[in-house]
Amino acid sequence: MTRIRIILVDDHVIVRQGLRSLISQEKDLQVVGEADDGLQLLDLATQCPADVVVIDLKMPNLNGIDASEEIRRRFPLIHIVILTMHADRSYIERAFQVGVSGYVLKEDGISEICSAIRHAAKGAHYVSKRVSTQIPALPVKGKSLSNNKHVLTLRERQVFQLVAEGKTNSEIAELLGISIRTVEGHRAHFMSKLDLKTHVDFVRYALKHGIFLDE
Repeated sequence: MTRIRIILVDDHVIVRQGLRSLISQEKDLQVVGEADDGLQLLDLATQCPADVVVIDLKMPNLNGIDASEEIRRRFPLIHIVILTMHADRSYIERAFQVGVSGYVLKEDGISEICSAIRHAAKGAHYVSKRVSTQIPALPVKGKSLSNNKHVLTLRERQVFQLVAEGKTNSEIAELLGISIRTVEGHRAHFMSKLDLKTHVDFVRYALKHGIFLDE
């Protein structure tokens, strides 16, 4: 039997350990890797062949939406299942716009998670019963930030998120191993690309796209 290879991505170790333990009981599923955040996932995906990534939405450094979009762009054969506590319609629609295959809530049972993984591996869409009540019909892949004329680079999106998390330029520079001047350059670039004139514009944009970690 060919097993479905899975990478788990969540910044809580106990969540990953619990999922790995439960998934390992399924004969057709195999966890082949784990990552703490979206950036680690992008590195891991180049070294660890996988069929499905199960990823949380809210994570430091690179959130689940942006990481999913990058994975679909770089590794089109890898399918994505979002596993999150957020059932907001805006999150669900945004996730499917960037090309995810499944959306499951953490309060759902392991059977729902495994069903989503199996559907995703076949290239099919899946939403859990709790999620389906939030949407009249399954969203399809549509316009995303990568298809917008104002394309942000991966580094710009990363700086954007760190700014949204309340980090200062010096803190961002230290986290990313770059100079403060480079951070300032990235900030200026994404503000210009997204036509954001003020900090209020920035906050509104971040909230609209669910980039803040804390709510």
